[in-house]
Amino acid sequence: MKKLLTCLFTITLISIICSNTCFAQTKKTYKPKNLSQKIEVNAKDNFIIHGTLYYYKSKPPIKRPLIILLHSLGGNQNDFKPLTSLLIGSNYNVLTIDMRGHGLSIKNTNDVTKTWAYFPKSTFLKYPNDIADYYKTIYEKYNKYIDENKIVFIGGDIGANCAILTACELKIQPRAFILLSPMLNFKGLYIPIKLTSLKSDIMAVSSLNDKMSMNGIKDVNKYAQNEYLIKLYPKGSNGVSLIYSNPSLKYDILNFIKSHIN
Repeated sequence: MKKLLTCLFTITLISIICSNTCFAQTKKTYKPKNLSQKIEVNAKDNFIIHGTLYYYKSKPPIKRPLIILLHSLGGNQNDFKPLTSLLIGSNYNVLTIDMRGHGLSIKNTNDVTKTWAYFPKSTFLKYPNDIADYYKTIYEKYNKYIDENKIVFIGGDIGANCAILTACELKIQPRAFILLSPMLNFKGLYIPIKLTSLKSDIMAVSSLNDKMSMNGIKDVNKYAQNEYLIKLYPKGSNGVSLIYSNPSLKYDILNFIKSHIN
């Protein structure tokens, strides 16, 4: 009987040790999961803004940098797809937004459709508030996965101007901006005054074929307060389309981001 009890005790002890060992191994080998979440946020006037958050869910939660992508006039959040995939694959959280009147963001809560082509300038002026409120709503829910001290904005033409104006409404300034074909004034979104209050570094991008954007980059440089890197590419027109015309651009963007938030 004594031998039986000793044997049972030994078996139980071995089971406990094995169980703890397996648990420890499981805990060590847990890999963060990359998830995407489509999210709707009602603007102050009940226009519905759509977007997608790509984030890494981990146990325990790890705060990662967030890259916010703002498309060009007439575009939508899917235009950034090649860059979005590259950024996610580099372990960054990414937020893409359909700005008011673009993509899925074309209706209000009364199901009335309104698109950007028919907007007066006064409506475009709502864009920075839309984006800031969208980000704040996202951060409130997912803050355990987002490092608000490591945010980078990437915007194409109107998205570039919106990036600057939106950043001034955030509690913490972004680490950097990548501005694709920025201008001092786009659809009434005037950025010189706001630029002077930002200390973030900027990478400004244009095609050699786009004289208007090249002039815009020079004008923006007059108001930038910190590092201002100008990148000129041989092909393409303007805005987000430059990523497709110049395959190396997305890697230049990634390297610029890494140098500022890693």
